[in-house]
Amino acid sequence: MPAELFRSVYFCDVEDYDNFKLAEAVPGPATDKLAEVAKELNVVIIASLFEKRTNWIYHNTTAVLDADGTYLGKYRKMHIPDDPAYYEKFYFTTGRSRLQSFQN
Repeated sequence: MPAELFRSVYFCDVEDYDNFKLAEAVPGPATDKLAEVAKELNVVIIASLFEKRTNWIYHNTTAVLDADGTYLGKYRKMHIPDDPAYYEKFYFTTGRSRLQSFQN
């Protein structure tokens, strides 16, 4: 199983503004590349990404890519834990309760 936010080392164990540079649009370059892989291998890909929706609004997002490479939508994590060893609330805004297909 791929790691959560797999494009980098899991960074939520520190509060560091530099980590916001890791965020990206979803859909965007990562989902475009993953769509190519999904189509080539004829597999569905569910990928955990650090999404930048707009300045200072970021999400822990799961993008869904179909086996033909079609981007099906995304799910933004709704429950952001408040754990003493992790700072997820420093980085992430909560999402909505449904798959957000082609929406901001």
